Amino acid sequence: MDIIQGINRSHGLAADQTQGSNVDAVVVALRGKLERACERLSKDLYNSQSHFILEFVQNADDNHYDSNVVPTLNLRMRDREMVIECNEKGFDEDNVKAICDIGASTKAKAKKVEGYIGEKGIGFKAVFVVAQQVHVASRHFMFRFERDGTLGMINPIWDTSYPINHGWTTFHLQLAPVVDRSDLEEQIGGIQPSLLLFLRKLRSIDIDIAKGKKKRSSLVSVRRIDESDDIIRLERHENSRCVLKRRYIVVKKMVNTYVHEEKRKGIEQSEIILAFPINDDGQPETTEQYVHAFLPVATYGLNFVVQGDFLTSSSREDIIADSQWNRVLLEGVTATFLVAVARFRQHHDLRDSWMRYIPLNARGPFKAVQDSIFQSLRTQRVLRDVLDNDQLPTNLITIPTDFQLSRGDPLIDASDLPPSKYYISSSYDVDRDWVYLSKLGVTAMSTQQFLEGLRTMDRRNGFARCSEEWHEIVCRYLRVNVSRRRGRFDRDILNLRILPLADGTWGHAASASEYCFPADLDLSHLVGLTFISSEVRSYTSRYAFFEALGVRPANATVVANHILQSHRAYTLSDMVRIAHFFFNHRDDRGFPSPKSRLFVMDEGEDEALGHELYLDVTLADGQSLRSLLPHTRFLHSAYIPPSAYQTSLASWRSWLQDHLGIHTRPRIVNGRMSQEFREMTQSLSHAPGRLLGVLRQCWPIVSEELSQDGLGQLSQVAVVCTDGTQHKLAETALQRRSLKLMQIPSQSIHFIDVSNPDDKQWDFLGELGVMLEPNAHAWLEVLKRLQTTEPAPVTLTRVVKEAYKQLDARFNEAPDDIRRAFREHPLLLRTPRDDTFTKLQWVGMNAAYWQGPSYLEDILIGPSHPGMTDFFVEKLRLPSLAPPSAVIDRLLRIAETHADKNLPKSERSVVEEILLTLAWWCAQSPRNVAAISELKRLRDKAIFPVWLTTAETVTLRSVDGFYVHRSCRVAEEKLRGRVPLLATTPRLRIPNIKPLLDSEIWPTPIKYLEPPVLEVNHEVRGQADAVPSLGGLYTDPYRLQVLLSILGHTLSDRAQRESNELRFLTKMSSLSVYMVDAIVETISLLAENFSEETELPSHLEETTDAVVVLVARTLSSKYTETEVALQLSRRLRMDPLALMNYTKASPELLDHILASKGIDHLPADYSEASEEDNKFAWDQDQDLQQMPNSPQAANVRTTRSNRRASRLRGATSGSTVATTASLSEQRLLDEPQSLGDQVNDAIYSLEEHLGSVPLDADAVYTADSLEDTPSEVDLSSLMTSLSRPKTSVSSTRGSMQKRADTPQSAMTTSEESDWASESLSETTAEVNSTVGGTMAGTTSTIASFVASLASTAAAEAAVSDYQIVNGILGERYAYAIFSKLLGSSFGPDNWTSELRGQVPGFTHYEGGSLADFRCPDDDGILTGLWYGGEVKRRWQFEWPTFHIEVKSTSGSGEQPFHMKRAQLRTALQLTGQSESLESPPRHVYVLMRVFNIRTRPGYKIFLDPHRCVYKGGLVIESDVEISVSTNVLRTA
Repeated sequence: MDIIQGINRSHGLAADQTQGSNVDAVVVALRGKLERACERLSKDLYNSQSHFILEFVQNADDNHYDSNVVPTLNLRMRDREMVIECNEKGFDEDNVKAICDIGASTKAKAKKVEGYIGEKGIGFKAVFVVAQQVHVASRHFMFRFERDGTLGMINPIWDTSYPINHGWTTFHLQLAPVVDRSDLEEQIGGIQPSLLLFLRKLRSIDIDIAKGKKKRSSLVSVRRIDESDDIIRLERHENSRCVLKRRYIVVKKMVNTYVHEEKRKGIEQSEIILAFPINDDGQPETTEQYVHAFLPVATYGLNFVVQGDFLTSSSREDIIADSQWNRVLLEGVTATFLVAVARFRQHHDLRDSWMRYIPLNARGPFKAVQDSIFQSLRTQRVLRDVLDNDQLPTNLITIPTDFQLSRGDPLIDASDLPPSKYYISSSYDVDRDWVYLSKLGVTAMSTQQFLEGLRTMDRRNGFARCSEEWHEIVCRYLRVNVSRRRGRFDRDILNLRILPLADGTWGHAASASEYCFPADLDLSHLVGLTFISSEVRSYTSRYAFFEALGVRPANATVVANHILQSHRAYTLSDMVRIAHFFFNHRDDRGFPSPKSRLFVMDEGEDEALGHELYLDVTLADGQSLRSLLPHTRFLHSAYIPPSAYQTSLASWRSWLQDHLGIHTRPRIVNGRMSQEFREMTQSLSHAPGRLLGVLRQCWPIVSEELSQDGLGQLSQVAVVCTDGTQHKLAETALQRRSLKLMQIPSQSIHFIDVSNPDDKQWDFLGELGVMLEPNAHAWLEVLKRLQTTEPAPVTLTRVVKEAYKQLDARFNEAPDDIRRAFREHPLLLRTPRDDTFTKLQWVGMNAAYWQGPSYLEDILIGPSHPGMTDFFVEKLRLPSLAPPSAVIDRLLRIAETHADKNLPKSERSVVEEILLTLAWWCAQSPRNVAAISELKRLRDKAIFPVWLTTAETVTLRSVDGFYVHRSCRVAEEKLRGRVPLLATTPRLRIPNIKPLLDSEIWPTPIKYLEPPVLEVNHEVRGQADAVPSLGGLYTDPYRLQVLLSILGHTLSDRAQRESNELRFLTKMSSLSVYMVDAIVETISLLAENFSEETELPSHLEETTDAVVVLVARTLSSKYTETEVALQLSRRLRMDPLALMNYTKASPELLDHILASKGIDHLPADYSEASEEDNKFAWDQDQDLQQMPNSPQAANVRTTRSNRRASRLRGATSGSTVATTASLSEQRLLDEPQSLGDQVNDAIYSLEEHLGSVPLDADAVYTADSLEDTPSEVDLSSLMTSLSRPKTSVSSTRGSMQKRADTPQSAMTTSEESDWASESLSETTAEVNSTVGGTMAGTTSTIASFVASLASTAAAEAAVSDYQIVNGILGERYAYAIFSKLLGSSFGPDNWTSELRGQVPGFTHYEGGSLADFRCPDDDGILTGLWYGGEVKRRWQFEWPTFHIEVKSTSGSGEQPFHMKRAQLRTALQLTGQSESLESPPRHVYVLMRVFNIRTRPGYKIFLDPHRCVYKGGLVIESDVEISVSTNVLRTA
């Protein structure tokens, strides 16, 4: 009891289990943790609640026993109590202390020595998984554990409730309420005898469980009996009856261990024990067995029991797979198994079945053991062969039934096996154990091994000694089971001498086709066949195999084939007999054809094949074949029909021709005419009728044998024609009626003389190229012959065009032949457009295109044959457009032709067009990849026109051989003639080709005449004297404000903020003027070693905040002020005269002029204006800006101008303002030169956005696309002139508008581009009738567009600068659109408006025109865009010229637009006379309505506006009465 109390005190508890008084809080906390740890150990350490039994079994085996007892463990269960007893010696104090602790097992020391398990020291605690109270009684110790008490699992309580059973240690367990007793009963009752297999001491376990209501005992006892050193018997008894008895062969081996394992320190060796179960017959028992670590752990798919000192998981239900200790022990398992195999091979019962212990489906860590066992056994001689010798498993083979005789003997004797191969011993049960044997490396005899064995037998002539059964089995296997490649047997079979011959020898299988099965044969003495032995019967497998090899029955077919293949020498009589043999069997099934294979004899008894000889026959004209072919070989006369048959001569001759190939007509050799055939054609060339007659008779057969080459050869035979000339057959024609009617030049057609040429039997001549009728092939021949006959140009053109039309109509007759002919021959005739017929040219398909730029006319076919697009493009597949490569080739040819020469003006024009085309390619978006790729061919080519000395001398240079000017005109003038400059023209302008110049294709960048390439320096010489009087003219704040308003009133807010001119104007308040002695300008071009000095009259210097004008003293004083004005006007882009006038005019006059022009004063701080102010300045006044002449606009502007002028005048002290202005001042300030400044500013703003404007029109309107009105207008009423008004019309306006859903009143104001009014004389005419009332009341569903009709008032009304600028901007915008659409075919010459000269960079237009632009649509681009692709194809190469009148507005597209009387007259004259689009018009009048010209320009197209008026889509509205002049109508 003292030991118990001592343990209590060590746990901090009193004898009554209460907490001691001297225990501090720390101890209490640690005790709580210990209690929780014990709880976790007892519940979580093991997965099974019965595992504590195994711990008691382990402890029982580790206990100490008296020598006179059988170590036994008893288990009894009654109700909720369980008693466990063991007849050990009993507890001592160390045992008591250990069971009351964790990890303090008394077995540790012994286990280090013995190598046993038990390293945890916590196994006993597993009992608390099921028990809430455990009472221990052993020797003189009696105590209990209360699981739920304080430290209940390790703190003992002295308890004498249960007496001590001397000689036994007893444990009384009170089961916890949560424990399922039935489950526990089942688990305990299921204890197997194998539990005792590897225990050292424990030999018996007795189990007594009271079951049922009557508490009847169920007795289970497991026993271990050691029969011998290596055999152990285990038994299980239930209720005194033995129910299980199993024997094991035990094999042990000491293996080395992993000495660095912490849990097994000091243990260098450990014992591996394997127990192999055997049945009553001594054979392996192959049930799954447990792996033990002294106690069962788990199963791993092994057929034997393994015991080892494995490290297990905490639950003892698995071994630790990644433990190095366990890995070493697993290697020991393999080594122990090999020891067992060595014993089994000597065991009389297991020597043939031991392999069944090899695991096949091992799991977990034992999968490596399985692989190791197989790998080791494969390299050891563990199996026996038929001679009982030990062999490696991989050298052993089994004998499948296919390779056995009926009694089981192998077909291949063991001595004939391949080297290192042996038959496995027959004592093994191969069928049952094949899975083990095959994994060890034993193989079944393969087909290849079988064939090797046959080859070995054949080498020692073994086949002859084999039985009939052997031959049958072997032949059946070779025929059925051996695969063939493409029906042929393998070479290993064909090399076998397996064919028994009739003469007793053996033949190779490869020669089977030379042998025959025996039969009665005709001609056997002639053919010399070899026969198979007669012992081979037709119904056997040998016969079938030989037949598959190629042995044939000796029938007529075999004999014939042998004759054809043997090529033996025969006498004439034998050869005739052979011919008769072939003739007699000709109808046998499968009988070979002798054609080109059977030799016969000619009249000289020389051998020949049938196709080399002729049979003399009589032709249709009564002549013999021999007479036509006197020098040829004929068949011997001995070849007569066989006498044994009633054979007709005709059938015999037919057989000679059809089956031997003997000829009865001129011979064809390899598809071509034979030598004798050619001789015949030559001899009969003078008599074409007879020659063609022979051909007609022979043609059905000859045509089948002639190849294309042969046909060509025959077509080249020359014959005499009716005109006495000799020509090839392919160049002749039959005198048929249809051909005589063709209007073809006589020199292009040659007739041959035959009887009845219209007879269809002559049609075969068409295959020889003879023209028979005017079909597609005939017209192709006409085209070919026209190239050589060279008729008159007019005749040639007429016939060629007719030929093209005929081929187009007959194309479906021979589309492939027509295309091939045009591909292979130059059949395309190009004619000039002027019909001079001096440049007729034949070209091929590979060098021609249907359409393209005019400078490619030498390779364009379309202009020569308009209207035939479908034939050339769709049918012949001529490329419709010249590709970029053709353009590049043309430019390269010019560059090569004119290298280092003066470029003629004609070629210069072509070069310019091509360069504009190239620039257009570069500017396209997205990029034309094919075109850009072609451009790379020009990288280093001289293709740019360059001025060298004068403007008249132009040569071509590469990109690094010239300079380009784009801004410095002074420098250009000085450099021209001294350095190479790009030769520009009004057409070839720098902006137009800039995309090409700036392209990345050039190896070096373009050299622009600007820094750093060009240097311009100015030097001032002499003393600089200020001239305040001149500077003061331009620094007055009010006048600066006036200039600011004039420059900025046409600009948007953004443009005002970005305007360089306005920024410069702000600096002019700091203007200074100085007089100096001289101003020297030096222009230097370092790369050309060029430098030149020039004295300037004046010069302007500009800094960030000031402007200085320098004037040379050498200049006359009267020009000083002018020079200052010139310098400032260049920067302000103003007219210098107007600038000077603005500096001198009175403020009142300036205010008046600004108001009259509708110009508001801009605030001085315009650039700082708020967004709201800016918005007001533009948005709210926009309508007034669009209508500058309206009374409302004038009133508003006058009011604002006066108010701002007053404010500005008040700000200028000391200034004297005249109250009246002279008429001259008024005229100077109204000078129209200021219009140029406005145009420059507006054009500058517009061109900033031209690169991104869309090319497509917002809408395209035709008369058909506009809805018809209820009542159409009489056409005659639309030829109008202006009449004198019956009343005053000074305030009237007229307009034309497009029909709308609701009537609109005519607008009374307009700011359109028609700024030049017609004279009043043009507005008078007789008044006959009016149409205004008729048009006013009609409606349409299309939105209204208005075109104003000129009136007297309109003619008298003044036109503002704003309107003029709109007109100029509209035409500049239209020019940009057409340049991008039409590319190089459009240029300044197409701009035929007087406004052209108002645009910077363009010259004035001089001459008459129908509209603003004249666009010949040479490439059909505008036709396709405006009329559609179908109309474009219909009008192919007859596309019209478009006369385009531009009507522009800064407002929306719904605004009205004016039309002058002359424009209406032009619209009438150019209107289409027919509504149908089948025939193309020559000229089309077009209205191009441009809107939003100052913001985001767009445009709409009206095609044939006069017809639109006629159809009611466009409506004329005017306050002026309109009259119709009958005379005018007649003249129109």
